[in-house]
Amino acid sequence: MGGEAVRRAALFALILAAGPAPAQEFVPRLYDVAGVAEGDVLNVRAAPSASAEVVATLPPDRRRVEVIGLDDGANWGRIGLPEGEGWVSLAFLERRYLGEAGMAPGMRCIGTEPFWSVTFGEGGATWSSPGEERSFGVAADRSAPSSDARVYGWAETGAGATLSGSVVAASCSDGMSDRPWGWVAGIVRRTGGEVELLSGCCTLSSQ
Repeated sequence: MGGEAVRRAALFALILAAGPAPAQEFVPRLYDVAGVAEGDVLNVRAAPSASAEVVATLPPDRRRVEVIGLDDGANWGRIGLPEGEGWVSLAFLERRYLGEAGMAPGMRCIGTEPFWSVTFGEGGATWSSPGEERSFGVAADRSAPSSDARVYGWAETGAGATLSGSVVAASCSDGMSDRPWGWVAGIVRRTGGEVELLSGCCTLSSQ
């Protein structure tokens, strides 16, 4: 992916993020549950406090827990749930690093009107939309060579490529649930000589 293509895609996504979802200081990070005994669970609470109501639980072998924010003391991590959010103690989470280049493997983005999704793997991605599902190669770049990159720019590779876009660390709402998301996606889709601009939300989590 050429540097200019990355910059164009990143600019588009940043423009989207500058609207209803301002860029955030905290970059979402990925963790695995650690230090929880087999047969026990990690409680997800309604607030960053050990006395707060338990709203969900995570199994001791849960991987790819995305933390999208911290409490003031940086002792609790805010996570998205299928229909809301919760807080987990960072004492029972172990940081997972994503490598030094390319898109974050496992990142999944979704959008509505029309419904679409794109899931990134090692060096490739899978696109799904009404009447179309396919896998393709991806060239990508990051705003920083680390797991704390705030902006990812990417483009489909190969003959007949139609997709490019960016993912920016910013608060996002999918418009369908109360779940908070930590990334905003902007996609340029070229089909039949027409250009379509799509926006959506992304997560690093496995759920």
